[in-house]
Amino acid sequence: MKFFRKRSVALVLCALVVLVSTLVNTRWKLGNDCEKLKEAFYGANSLASQLESLLPEEETLAGVAERNGLDIGGMRESAGMLRQLLRDHSYDAASIYQVYDALRYELRAVEQELLSSGLSAEDASAVSRSLEKVHTLQASIASADFNEQVRSFRSRNGSLFTRVLASLVGVRLPEVFA
Repeated sequence: MKFFRKRSVALVLCALVVLVSTLVNTRWKLGNDCEKLKEAFYGANSLASQLESLLPEEETLAGVAERNGLDIGGMRESAGMLRQLLRDHSYDAASIYQVYDALRYELRAVEQELLSSGLSAEDASAVSRSLEKVHTLQASIASADFNEQVRSFRSRNGSLFTRVLASLVGVRLPEVFA
């Protein structure tokens, strides 16, 4: 018992209690806040649901492009990667954005090729409907408030100390989707 009466031991024990309680509190508080943002990314009428809504339109455009002999390998690959990330509920917003951006690029290229080729009336109508939906979805994705929610979170929790603590307790801080 004399061991615990020493001032140095008492100070070390107090420091350990403070450190452990800080880590537990950080894990709980930041973990809950990050989970709420993940739910905002994947919840109803969310960014993920808007991204998923692009995929059927990609399939429609790909079908028309294939019938007209256009190369759609890049578009198919990007759509497949996006589909997989969303299915796995990946929460790496930067990676999801990179794949989405690649899909946007491929969609634009296929759009230009389709519009400059001689399409049948049926194909032209299908392309027009799909492109209208794609452009509407892209505008909606661009104006989503998810990024603002992440920026607000990061401004409240962006100190170096918080980032170090989050890393220590295994909490991955959210990234903007841009």
